[in-house]
Amino acid sequence: MQRPTNTTTRRRVAFVAACLVTAVGLSACGDDETAEDTPAETPTTTAVADEPTEAPSDEPVGETIVVTAVDYRFEGLPETVPAGTKLSLVNEGGEPHELVAMRIPDEETRSVEELIQLPEEELGAIFGAGEPAAVILAATGQTDLPGPVVGDGTLTEPGRYAVVCFLPVGSDDSILESEGPPPQGDAAPHAMHGMVAEVTVVA
Repeated sequence: MQRPTNTTTRRRVAFVAACLVTAVGLSACGDDETAEDTPAETPTTTAVADEPTEAPSDEPVGETIVVTAVDYRFEGLPETVPAGTKLSLVNEGGEPHELVAMRIPDEETRSVEELIQLPEEELGAIFGAGEPAAVILAATGQTDLPGPVVGDGTLTEPGRYAVVCFLPVGSDDSILESEGPPPQGDAAPHAMHGMVAEVTVVA
């Protein structure tokens, strides 16, 4: 349950960007071929253009919940939110904070407070090697700055989520620029001082 490295984040962003470029390229190629080979099929383009207008109406419009980070707890996070809710992090504490949201397996019934006390090996077995649903960083006195480094803060899959801050006590904003998991040293993470919460996402 370490913070994702900036390298991992860069790879993920590069992968998504590559997919988008490929999708746009294929779309453009398809349009060119249609225009050259069958000029009479222009109405087909119009029909396709109508589909994106309908798609957003089928998707739930999620609201943005502003979560406030203080030393050392999260405030303003409801116990239950609908799927599609986006989280925003404002830091009113004296140290940098992060919001890491991880989906808890359905078969797990223990509270986040109980889970956070487990040995690292057991905790790792519960959450697996998957990426968190969201990781948002906020420097002292900032809102969403540096901002999301995993996802965009939106919780889409129904279920229980652990919300934690793993930054070590006594950190300054320079830790947000580290090239890997935050160096702990002898300092305990904020989570061990109570900076944990739980939210249930419902369909």
